[in-house]
Amino acid sequence: MAFCLLFFFSCAKEVSKQEDTVNMNLTPLAGDSCNEGTNCSLFTSQTYNVDNVPGYPGCVFRITVQLCIEEIFGTRHITVGDYSMGFGHGCTLFYDELNALLDTPSELDENEFVLGFDNKIFTRLEDFIWAQHGQNIACSSANSTANLTISFVRQACSTICFYQYELVVAPKGGANGENTGSRLPKPTNFVKASCSTSGCCRRQTNMCFNPSTGLVVKTTSNTVFPLLVTPVNACAGGTLLVPPTPNGTRLIRCNACTFVCPN
Repeated sequence: MAFCLLFFFSCAKEVSKQEDTVNMNLTPLAGDSCNEGTNCSLFTSQTYNVDNVPGYPGCVFRITVQLCIEEIFGTRHITVGDYSMGFGHGCTLFYDELNALLDTPSELDENEFVLGFDNKIFTRLEDFIWAQHGQNIACSSANSTANLTISFVRQACSTICFYQYELVVAPKGGANGENTGSRLPKPTNFVKASCSTSGCCRRQTNMCFNPSTGLVVKTTSNTVFPLLVTPVNACAGGTLLVPPTPNGTRLIRCNACTFVCPN
């Protein structure tokens, strides 16, 4: 994969300038305004069964996002909000890692784990969105600018809330009454919760198909908007907004609000 700043491209510069003008008018609840600030008006819900996530062989994660599709200066641009993950994926490796993290006294390793997992999910979601909407758009021979742009936008300051729930592995009954309704230990999952602050992160990826190599080319950058957002002021005065407790779960705890934009 090729990684470089998208703003080297003149077309991308025009798009970025247009979006940043709009994003200066973010509302106080950045969890909602990160989508609103992009000026993309029609977001729809899309769920993907995401497999082949690095580090989790054989696991499939049910990922739901809000996305909006528009054409900007002849380029297809897809804006995607932060993701939520279904609780029924049954990935033992994932459960084990989270349970081990919750046994440590610090929140730093938990935050690092979720940020790393975010990056893996965003990377795979790009592949799924390309397969659905990319239509093998060819790389431009004139300036090598990719024709499909995917922007993941989310709140710059957020938190992680951890939940426990039970999975039934042997329902009661059976031909000879051998099943007693035994359950696995309560595994843990997380939900990213909103903090009442301003500022957003943007992971922006240009994608195109190179017919010479038969490969999809990705060019990715990470930015914040508005541009004056810093780790200090992004979380200043932040108030945790605890999400609703999913059915069949119990809340363990929520970490402190923290800056989540990549360097």
